[in-house]
Amino acid sequence: MQMVKNAFIVFLSIWISFLVFMPKKELYFALEKELSKSGIELNEKSIDSNIFGLDIKDIDVYVENIKLAHIAQIDFKTLLFFNTVNIDKISIDSSLKSMLPQDINHTEMRYSIFNPKEVMVSSSGDFGFVKGYINIDKTLHLDFIKALNIKPFQRELKKGENGWYYEKKF
Repeated sequence: MQMVKNAFIVFLSIWISFLVFMPKKELYFALEKELSKSGIELNEKSIDSNIFGLDIKDIDVYVENIKLAHIAQIDFKTLLFFNTVNIDKISIDSSLKSMLPQDINHTEMRYSIFNPKEVMVSSSGDFGFVKGYINIDKTLHLDFIKALNIKPFQRELKKGENGWYYEKKF
């Protein structure tokens, strides 16, 4: 029993050490570098690292040097086995109002090693409430649970037996 207790203490110590000393900002900058290869630039006002994650505030999103969105805050949290990304207040440029909702209040993405093939997504905004996933086959599927103001981008949606949904392979 003593050996199991010692092994657990060693495992817990290594896990906490890894979380505390993980180069969170450097991983974010590596993500920015990968996105820039696709022409996507992120300009943030502040980046704050903490024990379990990273808080990024006032992000402007540019694609091919054209500003397309502003994000108030992104909060990355990791426990290594379970990770979440919370995005608050996304304002889309008015030139895209026919394809995307103008304001997205909150978006949450969750990943767990217990379901390694999917990232679960939920979001709410002036369009209502959406739940879905992004899977390993590079498919984004979003079900509109409470569809409110979807007229501007309804042509991008499909009607299923459970209501409106959006599906895209990338």
